[in-house]
Amino acid sequence: MGPLTRLVPRRLGPVALERARDEPVVLLQGPRSVGKSTLLSDLADEVGARVLDLDDLATRDVVSADPATFVPGPEPVFIDEYQHAPVVLDAIKAELNRDGRPGRFVLTGSARHESLPIAAQALTGRLHRLPVYPLSQGEIVGIDEQLLARILAGGAAELSGRSSRTEREDYIDCVVAGGFPMPLARKTAAGRSRWFDDYVRLTLERDVRELGRVELASALPKLLERMAGQTGQVLNLAKASQQLQISERTADSYLRLLESVFLLRRLPAWSTTLTSRSASRPKVGEAVARRRRGPSRAPLRQVHAPPEGWRCAADAHPWRRGMGSVSGDGLTRSPARQWSTAASNTGLKRHST
Repeated sequence: MGPLTRLVPRRLGPVALERARDEPVVLLQGPRSVGKSTLLSDLADEVGARVLDLDDLATRDVVSADPATFVPGPEPVFIDEYQHAPVVLDAIKAELNRDGRPGRFVLTGSARHESLPIAAQALTGRLHRLPVYPLSQGEIVGIDEQLLARILAGGAAELSGRSSRTEREDYIDCVVAGGFPMPLARKTAAGRSRWFDDYVRLTLERDVRELGRVELASALPKLLERMAGQTGQVLNLAKASQQLQISERTADSYLRLLESVFLLRRLPAWSTTLTSRSASRPKVGEAVARRRRGPSRAPLRQVHAPPEGWRCAADAHPWRRGMGSVSGDGLTRSPARQWSTAASNTGLKRHST
């Protein structure tokens, strides 16, 4: 896989504009460096909105001192990295009390909305959240993914087609590279690895500690590493806390902090009934945290080869060939999230003979 050298249009853009036709406030939230600011700028240009960049210290100080000055007006207001000055949400709430038209505000945030105490209840009932994930494989290679829409429209017949021509190494290349734009632009695997190492370290040192009190800072990277080791498995927080010699309550609070900055994600349990689903334990599903496990190509090569008569459903159509992800609507995350368990997540489906 060569370096990414072009600006990638995000398929989430039209979705965000569509939601803004109904919602007074749309929040685009996701990890740092995933492309939220670029997406916000593109949307602002399209609708003629002004952008307040709260990553800029001078702008942040002025907005924090008098947020009510910046939110009124007939045109939409777009605010980048609002979590740096969450007091702006109170000003937005007061403005919406006067004029609650849809499409008034679009925000971006690199911390989960519910993790910010001041922000937690400010816009209840008026804010719609959209997750911004890393680039899907279709976005990376310039293919318009419509797998889910095709399946819903055509049923199982959409899964029939030619056998896969994608080799396992092609899939592993996609998994290891991930979907963050900045490392994808680097020319070497070593350069991408350095980027992920720096990303995790700086996020733990800066963003996590901005959100909550961390008494045992040394436990954070160790907890993240152990959670990466449980990828795709049932979450066993008791075991992790015992290994780290911290209380399970502390481990749970640290886990929530890691989730708040999108270093990992807790996957809800799934079942065919709501009762059994609520009684089951969640699994660990993460993206950036996989880098904490070190080189990951060898374990992926150990996935058992499919038995005779199996093929890769992802290659059922020419527009799917070589993509290596299970995403179908262009809004799913990078394939690093899809390989969390061995054969069960390789995208292999048995076809009729």
